Amino acid sequence: MKKILLVEDDPVIQNTLRTAFVEAGFGVTCVKSVGEGRSKLKEAEYDLFLFDINLPDGTSFELSREAHAFYPGVPLVFITANGDEESAVRGLSLGASDFIRKPFGRRELLLRLRRLLGERAGQHEVGELRLNMDTRKVSFKGTELALTPREFHLLSILMQNFGEAVSRDKLLGQVDKDGNMGEQTLNSHLSRVRTKLQTAGASDLQIQPVYGLGYRLEKKT
Repeated sequence: MKKILLVEDDPVIQNTLRTAFVEAGFGVTCVKSVGEGRSKLKEAEYDLFLFDINLPDGTSFELSREAHAFYPGVPLVFITANGDEESAVRGLSLGASDFIRKPFGRRELLLRLRRLLGERAGQHEVGELRLNMDTRKVSFKGTELALTPREFHLLSILMQNFGEAVSRDKLLGQVDKDGNMGEQTLNSHLSRVRTKLQTAGASDLQIQPVYGLGYRLEKKT
């Protein structure tokens, strides 16, 4: 799962973006100041930075320098309400990959970020396992897995949340909109997905139960 560090002090925008990123399959850490952003830089690894320029304790221009020092080559995008050319020039001169002015559309932002992350909308990869939401096909090293619609949907959710636990309620709610599927049926579907992954040669991937919560797709250690 690609991880984004979002530094945005507007709670409405922050919550909107957090929801959009989670639904799109990204991991996201949200903070609201330069100081908090500086602390988070040292706590985890990120694949993309999204910084609002004007923050309560200063601008994120200096934070961008630190981000590039910690993570050379990781894309950085500035978002701002400023419409002046000077802010855009300064941000780009500091190595920003893109510069987005408010208000912006959710779809446009996601497309821009996917481009920077080298992803294509509707496609998910975990190692050699590839899933295409448009063609509804899954393959491992070129070998296609024959999945039922429900098995495909379950695997897509687990791949989008790779390495993280997904609750049973979330899996049931997204796969069975009518509420007719029980936990035993869910377990049966996941068991078949496990078998098909192994048959295709993806023996390094496993769907593990997480006690008291749900399931997690992970690599064997």
